[in-house]
Amino acid sequence: MKKSSALVAVAAAALRGCRGVGLVLCLQVGGAALAQPTVSPVLMNLIRQTVESHPSVRMESAFVRAAKEDVSAADWQRFPTLAAQTSSNTPRLSTQLSLEQPLWTGGRLDAQRDMARAQEALQAAQKREVQYQLASKVVDSWVAMVQADERIRETTRTIEQLDRYKALIRRRVEAQVSPQIEFTLLEWRTFQARVDLQQTRTARTLSRNRLRQLVGREPESDTEWDAEQPLAALALAASDTRQALGLQIDDAIDVHPSVRKARERARVVQYQADIQRAGLGPEVYLRAQYRAGGAAVPGERSVFVGVRYQPGAGLSSLALSRAASERAQGQAFAAETVQRELNEQMRTDLENMASAQMRAEALATAVESSAAVLGSNEKLFVAGKRSWQEVLNTVREGGDNRLALVDARAALLAASYRLQLVRGDMDWQRNAP
Repeated sequence: MKKSSALVAVAAAALRGCRGVGLVLCLQVGGAALAQPTVSPVLMNLIRQTVESHPSVRMESAFVRAAKEDVSAADWQRFPTLAAQTSSNTPRLSTQLSLEQPLWTGGRLDAQRDMARAQEALQAAQKREVQYQLASKVVDSWVAMVQADERIRETTRTIEQLDRYKALIRRRVEAQVSPQIEFTLLEWRTFQARVDLQQTRTARTLSRNRLRQLVGREPESDTEWDAEQPLAALALAASDTRQALGLQIDDAIDVHPSVRKARERARVVQYQADIQRAGLGPEVYLRAQYRAGGAAVPGERSVFVGVRYQPGAGLSSLALSRAASERAQGQAFAAETVQRELNEQMRTDLENMASAQMRAEALATAVESSAAVLGSNEKLFVAGKRSWQEVLNTVREGGDNRLALVDARAALLAASYRLQLVRGDMDWQRNAP
């Protein structure tokens, strides 16, 4: 009884200690936490080069700097405005200097400053969104290239297998054990495999060209951009992180650059509405003037408080204010739309990961079965119990299964990397300003 009580006390203490890190993690089998997402170092380096040096990113960086200057200009609007005027419409040259300080603008200056800051945040979000889009293109191109490499290896393996059969069938045809059509059929299957190989090589070249345009340079060697691990190992590491990628989806979407961009645009439009609303009222200002020459008394000075009211034509200012308010409400709905689309995208990628993982597991078993069936059919063909057509069909089935396995692993890997991008889990995203 004492031993059971002691175990209960230890378990209770352990559960209390779990509050800081989450009960679910503490109840993992063997105490192991969920595997954390990882990215191929080769791919990460390509992404980093692209998001730092691509012309579109440099363009957005210039817009961000311009927005910072707009913020500075909005801050300077609170300072006095100096004006100088000289005219010769009188016998004597007339000069006027004035200094005007706004005293009350109905919130217009505050709204202009807030709008400039929101515009700066909008430009920063726009830059991060462009970087995210470029990174997505790098991921798709790189995974397609890795997939093509694996397909080339598997297709070459099929061609080598068919080439090994040629000596066997040639001897059988010469010995009149097999008809000539069997050798012709073998050559036709080999030709088909070589056509598939050429198409895959073309696809790889296109993917590599897309990477070259994104990164903006040529690779230093033919293998610089190749995966440091086989696709099977990369897909296995990605499948282990599926559960971790499915956590805290809403939090990840909340900080996504597209969502931030939509929200900042809504803020900009809202401040535009505030500026329009402030224009419906008068402005109070303090002005100091100095006049010299002309009909004025030499050295005339004056200081006064004035009121300026410019409502515009008819009720146009009121209509413009209502229009700006409606646009602000529409932009708020646009931000919610972006959130829902990203949520759908992430959950679709999670489902694609799960589906690709199940396909990969089933296809791995099918590949093993195809190899066993092929070995059996080869022996039965020599014994005269299987036709040559059946042997070649088994070869094609095994090759198709291997290619389908490659495609499933590539889909799993691509979905994993896309999820990490949307979540902002990659190093360059966490370190972005």
